[in-house]
Amino acid sequence: MAEWFYSLDNQQKGPVTWESLRQLAASGKLSRGDLVWREGLADWKPASQIENLLPRAEAAAPKRREESFAAEADLPRRREAPIDEEDADERRPRRKKKRKKEHSPGAMAAIIGSSVGGGILVLIIIIVLLVRSGRGNPAVNAPGGAQAQGGGGAAGFQTINYAVTLRPFQDDTRAFNFQAGQRVEVLVSTPQAVFKNPDVDLYISRAGDPEFDLVDDAISKDCYLQFVAPANDQYFIRVVNLGPGIATSTVTIR
Repeated sequence: MAEWFYSLDNQQKGPVTWESLRQLAASGKLSRGDLVWREGLADWKPASQIENLLPRAEAAAPKRREESFAAEADLPRRREAPIDEEDADERRPRRKKKRKKEHSPGAMAAIIGSSVGGGILVLIIIIVLLVRSGRGNPAVNAPGGAQAQGGGGAAGFQTINYAVTLRPFQDDTRAFNFQAGQRVEVLVSTPQAVFKNPDVDLYISRAGDPEFDLVDDAISKDCYLQFVAPANDQYFIRVVNLGPGIATSTVTIR
């Protein structure tokens, strides 16, 4: 009885009998590519080339694959029929055209009416704002300073009021014209603060007269000064906030 040798993991095994070799092949320990040899063979051969060694299913598998590859190679290549451009256009999905939204006459009238009404409302608001902006104190807004009419006291004098909002160490200076002999009172009133009142000071000077210098720099949120104008001239009223906090004060000239 011939003895067989086989190779696994590059190591020679055997000798074994033919039945033992078939059992190795049946159990899967011996695969198609493993080399086998017996006396009488010129060289080692793959197990797939030894007749009746491998199970029929495993031995027939490569043959069927080779036949299928040959059959696919012999099949003529299918040529794609040219596509007619008109047919292609018909197959393409049609885009729906957006229909222009039409408004009924009533809807158009409502739209026009609302537009006109909105324009009228805006015009009214602009007119109101213009009227309000023109209602400023003419004495404060007069060019070249306020003109205080009358003399010798408060008779004929128009009271002037304006507000100033100052951050710490900011000041506000405004010019006013007074007549000679006119008695003037200046009062600065600041609302009560929540925590600590700011220190607001008041200064009054005369243009070109360094000796005319009135000051109320007491530590207080309110100030008061009065004087009799020595000449027809321009006088400067300066309000200073020394802090802490913002001072929103009202200046009254009477």
